[in-house]
Amino acid sequence: MASVPTPLPLSGLIAARLADEPYIVQAGMHLHHVHPSVFPANSFNPGGCGRFHPFTDNAGNPVPCLYAADSIAGSYTETVFRSIGSQSCRQVPARRIRQFSHALLAVGKELRLAHLCGDALSRLGLIRAALLEPGPAFYSRTVRWAQAIHAAYPGLDGLAWVSRQHDASVCLMLFGDRVAAGDLQVLSTIRLADAAGAALTDRVAMRLGIVVMR
Repeated sequence: MASVPTPLPLSGLIAARLADEPYIVQAGMHLHHVHPSVFPANSFNPGGCGRFHPFTDNAGNPVPCLYAADSIAGSYTETVFRSIGSQSCRQVPARRIRQFSHALLAVGKELRLAHLCGDALSRLGLIRAALLEPGPAFYSRTVRWAQAIHAAYPGLDGLAWVSRQHDASVCLMLFGDRVAAGDLQVLSTIRLADAAGAALTDRVAMRLGIVVMR
């Protein structure tokens, strides 16, 4: 696996022209969001630890974030199934899933996201293995790229990339200082600890060749 390089200086990030070919989320698009059940479905997380969060803006203020995906499989593989990877024994204990809910969100306005794939990664001097493949041990390094892109592109609302485990899905991270909870309408929500939520999880797991151990 490639090491995670230090983010480019501001001039280099701007020269990468990430705003020229953004990933567009059209108003009305539906997003899948798996989140801890103790929080509202459209709330932004000011802390935690992930590939691209937490970080602060230029003034030192925390930038809340919300992760989502354009498919239900993508939302599961980036959260409750995140640790499975390519293990030959693809199992996950149900207790790891029960604290989460799945929500379907409708976007209320057009969003422009830095599209972290293909040509854009090349212009940043990156390959996928350096930014999108490293595990949690490298998150302190990958999050610096999110912080740098946020600072360099005030007109972008977040990041978009192809899911690490499910390459048919696009994953998104929205910046909470540019997208509000009110921009995300909650169409439905289901607790994965409930019977209907467990059935939904089993259907997704079966599609992905994963066994949920109860």
